[in-house]
Amino acid sequence: MNDKLEASSAIAQANDLVPLLAQHARQAELDRTVPAEVMSAVADTGLFSMVTPTRYGGDGLGLNDLANVTRILAHGDTAMAWTISFLILHNWLLGRFPDEVCRTVFADRSYAHTPAPLAPTGKMTQVDGGYSVTGKWEWATG
Repeated sequence: MNDKLEASSAIAQANDLVPLLAQHARQAELDRTVPAEVMSAVADTGLFSMVTPTRYGGDGLGLNDLANVTRILAHGDTAMAWTISFLILHNWLLGRFPDEVCRTVFADRSYAHTPAPLAPTGKMTQVDGGYSVTGKWEWATG
């Protein structure tokens, strides 16, 4: 989707996804993952870019809009809504990194699928050709 989402469009897209989430809820729970079909459908709606800053190709919507979209998606399946909402939110967080990082992350598309721990305890150091990340986390949403 190339058109910028407005808040009302994001709500409509979320409503349209509810039956798909409900249809895949049982299998998603058994597999402990959001099915590829659901991920593709969300990507097709443009929701993954909804809170990405506009300067990086996103829609620049706010966190209240994301909360409303999440609430609606939860009518289909709360677990998938949780994961999808964090994958969307992480683009808002990434948009707060230095411009050089953002230009790299959003070079090919206006969203990135990145997991994030609640309380990162690792260490990142610059090495030849990039960065090395070390640490141990119990989990990372997304």
